[in-house]
Amino acid sequence: MPIAMGVAENPANAVAMPATKTLRPPACARRDIPQEMKGMAPVADKMLNAVNAYDQERTMNQLPVVKLQGIAQELADSGQRVKVLWQEPGSLAFVARGREYRSEFHINGSDEVTYMIKGTMNLHYRTPEGKEEIAVIPEGSTNWMPPGVPHSPRFPPDAFALIVERQRHPGEIDKFHWYCPKCDNFLHEEIFVVTDYRADPVSQAYKRFFENEDARTCKKCGTVMPNALAQAAKKS
Repeated sequence: MPIAMGVAENPANAVAMPATKTLRPPACARRDIPQEMKGMAPVADKMLNAVNAYDQERTMNQLPVVKLQGIAQELADSGQRVKVLWQEPGSLAFVARGREYRSEFHINGSDEVTYMIKGTMNLHYRTPEGKEEIAVIPEGSTNWMPPGVPHSPRFPPDAFALIVERQRHPGEIDKFHWYCPKCDNFLHEEIFVVTDYRADPVSQAYKRFFENEDARTCKKCGTVMPNALAQAAKKS
């Protein structure tokens, strides 16, 4: 995806720049063949010519500058939950609006940095022993989380978070786990291969889970988790 993805749709939230700029070095910056190498094997000439050709055609993508408050307002106005800012092999960044019905634990292979733009997040997570803990991230604060930690970022729809992680590797699987709210027994798993985060895999996982009453029914104590997605839709 082009690096300007997600910031050019609303000019008020990004610095307008051309997509690509070709940099050509001045004549004085060209690499010339040293005097002592002239007349040597032709391979030296070819190598230096290749380096000079690379210098002449080298390109640089413009760096995105994002106004986070503007993106948060855009999500609030549109009712959307996620705005992808950029999506590159080494870096994925998006702004998320809170989901009042979030209850699952997301597991993925990337470390994750959270910065609260507005509001407070209760970041629920499960320890290797299976115990549920909560890290409270106030507005203006940040948090780092290592790969593979089951986590459930819970914050209201009027709160907004910047999330920075990495783009998924080809074929890499994201998992979404639900647990019984009464006895904490494992309920259900949804899996996705996330090729494009703009597809909002979290919303897809929720739709599948909440529309399946059998998945929401605890096989240990019989408790049925309410359809929070439908309840949220009635309130909106």
